[in-house]
Amino acid sequence: MRTACGGGRLVFRLRSLVERLVCSVCGSCEVVRRGTVERELRTVPIGRKPVFLALPVQRLACRHCQALRQARRGFADPRKHSSRSFERYVLDLLRDATIKAVAQPLGVSWEVVVEWVTGAVVFVGDGRGGDALLPFWKRLRASHAQVEAVAVDRSPAYYLKEDRRRFWDQPDKVRAQALLEDWIARAQCSGIQRLQKFANTLVGHRTGLLAYSDVPLSTGPLEGLNNKSRTGHRQAYGFRDHEFLKLRIYGLHETKYALVG
Repeated sequence: MRTACGGGRLVFRLRSLVERLVCSVCGSCEVVRRGTVERELRTVPIGRKPVFLALPVQRLACRHCQALRQARRGFADPRKHSSRSFERYVLDLLRDATIKAVAQPLGVSWEVVVEWVTGAVVFVGDGRGGDALLPFWKRLRASHAQVEAVAVDRSPAYYLKEDRRRFWDQPDKVRAQALLEDWIARAQCSGIQRLQKFANTLVGHRTGLLAYSDVPLSTGPLEGLNNKSRTGHRQAYGFRDHEFLKLRIYGLHETKYALVG
């Protein structure tokens, strides 16, 4: 190993170790060396100085699957320009800082940090039940991947939220009432405190909600006028003449531009 320092960074030049070479695609040992390529990987900094690992990576031609790929590196994932230790270092910093605050001093792009945080979609299943994940678990076992943690979304809340929107599209009052009663019952049994509280609120406004089926009037235009009135008053920093303010409000329905002055 040799060390080089210059340009505000530290570079460790590594020699390629003699190791068991296998195809990175199919895992076959029937491979032929096809030269090397120089790679440079970012690793954990020393103080404020960025550190890189420069090493030759063997190119392998597989006789089994006919693929031509670079040999796997034990300390870095394929197609990545940083070591696993550097990625863990960045993720540890993100526990106490924002993505931008971490990316700038390390000299890495915002998109790179987001990629480590968000990852990518690895499986799309058919359906919503547990059976939809059976093919994923089979693939996971075959890959020997190590799962550190699993996050599960609160799907009942999501589905209830989407179902509630259907209330306004019901063709008659009978169907609207049936959907509303069913939604309230499911929300109260969901075990989610916020949904239960919201369901109790809907119970108190049941009559007004069902009245929409008789006369489909919305307070949307009224809320829009109130918002325009507040915006105009704020932009003008108040009006000295109260009557002039009233005239402004009377003309809001014809207003196409922001009110100033």
